[in-house]
Amino acid sequence: MPKKYKKSTIIKEGQDRIDSDESRHYVDKAAFYQALVERTLDIKEAELHNLPKPNISNYIGECIMKIATNLAKKHQFSGYSFKDEMIADAVYHCLKYLDAFDITKSENPFSYFTQAAYYQFLKRIEMEKMQTYVKCKATIGSAVFGELSKGDEFSNDEHTFDNIELDTDFMDSFISDYETKLERKEIEKNEKLQIKKEQKRKELNKNGLDFIIEQETD
Repeated sequence: MPKKYKKSTIIKEGQDRIDSDESRHYVDKAAFYQALVERTLDIKEAELHNLPKPNISNYIGECIMKIATNLAKKHQFSGYSFKDEMIADAVYHCLKYLDAFDITKSENPFSYFTQAAYYQFLKRIEMEKMQTYVKCKATIGSAVFGELSKGDEFSNDEHTFDNIELDTDFMDSFISDYETKLERKEIEKNEKLQIKKEQKRKELNKNGLDFIIEQETD
């Protein structure tokens, strides 16, 4: 039975498609690539005359900034309160390793630096989660210590948690989820390591060198 579509989604034969909004293309990919080509030539010219590497042009810097800023607007990065830090990390990384882009292997620097910015976002998110984990652990630990020290005649009342309302449910949940994730990562890491060892064992076994693996594991 042929699949039915809503009438509004059917495009008549010969019907013109709506032109895309040019404002959405915040970086001119061809111009960005050409700017990097010119920079590569300038670097080679500078090296030829023993001159310092030329500064990054304003246009290239603006392209990198637009890539990071617009990437931060994507749905998967909504809700984070540290977007400025994410953008700053991405821009810094992209500019630092700008000349790693090889103009002879790719003509799409937009995709290259978008991916680089994306991974910097993930690193910042993971860093913030780790800091939150440490803070939650410290806060829970301090609260427990405060309960234990209530009967201590030498305890300082100013540092007790009687007048502080803590969302321990959130912190307990966050700590549990984070530690579960760490455990899962460790398991995956060990599994990959075991697979590599097994592959190496099979490869060496073909050459009658299986005893090398045994010596390494002893």
